[in-house]
Amino acid sequence: MDNIEWSKPVILKSRRVHLAPTIMDHLDGLCNAILTGVSWHIDFWPLNSRQQIEAKILNEAILGRKQREFNCFTIQLAESQEIVGMTSLRSFNQRHSNLEIGASVVGSKWQRTFVNTEAKGLLLKYCFEDLKVNRVFFNVDSLNFKSHQAVLRLGAKYEGELRHSWIQQDGVRRDRKIYSILDFEWPSIQKHLNWLLKCHDQRS
Repeated sequence: MDNIEWSKPVILKSRRVHLAPTIMDHLDGLCNAILTGVSWHIDFWPLNSRQQIEAKILNEAILGRKQREFNCFTIQLAESQEIVGMTSLRSFNQRHSNLEIGASVVGSKWQRTFVNTEAKGLLLKYCFEDLKVNRVFFNVDSLNFKSHQAVLRLGAKYEGELRHSWIQQDGVRRDRKIYSILDFEWPSIQKHLNWLLKCHDQRS
């Protein structure tokens, strides 16, 4: 696998969720989804204005893909095509076959629903079955407790904490906690995610 392959635009589909390459045409939908309450889900990522969301699309989804640094996806409901969030692949290490799932944000209306589970299942399937990576990891702010719970709920294993490994724009140093899933763990993780989605269907 080379950088071109992992960062190429692809569309990933499941029963209720589609992941499409993020483009500027998604700006209005992302603003509607994200600018409603507390909406970050995996990363502490300040997306509090239309300008910040537009800059994120430009710098990561468009320029980042061209520079092979990001592969950003817009999360859409399969039936209505409503945009409910975004997520991305990044930090690819070709030699060690590692890839990060991060920069994820889900609108508050759709948090704690099937959306995050189904979207992450699509990305993990793509990483392990199509890209054939050895390890997928999640890099989470140490104070983002909701995200720690969400990642553990997927079945990822806690690896440790990187102290002061992230410096915010205001100069504040933050600690990051690392979670991962390995290729041989994916089959059991996939069964676990399917079970979570089945439980959600029974509650609906």
